[in-house]
Amino acid sequence: MQSLRTRQTGESVSLGKQEYWEESFHRELLTVNTKCSNENCKEVGTMVMHGELHPQNDEADECVYFTPVYINPAPAVFKVEKSYPNDVSMLCRSAFHLFWVDPAACGNKIRAAVERLLDDQGIEKTITDRAGTPQLSKKGYPQPVSLNKRLKAFKTKGKVQSQCFDALDSIRWLGNSSSHVSLDTDKYSVFKSLVILKSVLEAIYLGRKIPDSMDYEVARVNVLYHPDKQRSWPKKI
Repeated sequence: MQSLRTRQTGESVSLGKQEYWEESFHRELLTVNTKCSNENCKEVGTMVMHGELHPQNDEADECVYFTPVYINPAPAVFKVEKSYPNDVSMLCRSAFHLFWVDPAACGNKIRAAVERLLDDQGIEKTITDRAGTPQLSKKGYPQPVSLNKRLKAFKTKGKVQSQCFDALDSIRWLGNSSSHVSLDTDKYSVFKSLVILKSVLEAIYLGRKIPDSMDYEVARVNVLYHPDKQRSWPKKI
């Protein structure tokens, strides 16, 4: 960390002039210039954090709590291995960046990464007739196979693919919600989807065992986004 600067936001300054102002309205932006301490890297970057004032109470002193809202270059949530398909790798890196600034857009990128994963696994993405000719829409474009049907086809390809089905399906549901009700996208669930994607990629391309924690991660996403699995909050084992 090379330098940092805090400033009160314009909206906060304006609210401070109103009669109804109270301490909890205070907001700040913290800008931090960073530099990697690794001698082989020395990458520079910028981080912006949003701060909210928490007034003094019986349990704690007055304090401003900061939350990251922008990081460039964004830290990798997981290592993108060279053996991963190029399209999937690019979408993962884009998702890492969007996670901090737009969770809904990040959810869409994760879903898109699943689509590209299925492409690499040879799962058909357009509807064809018996002769293999693509069926066209009224506008003349090839009709896509739904992600739901593609995942079901992927599930039949082998033991690992079958084990990954529920995990990838949970990402499908979160991605659908991110597209249609983006303001309600839960940032923690998006992070969980990245963790799920990491485990799936490692299982398929690195031959690693799917972790025992996967079932909880999937259930944690499904309880908010899968319409048939929202009955009870999952318990972590």
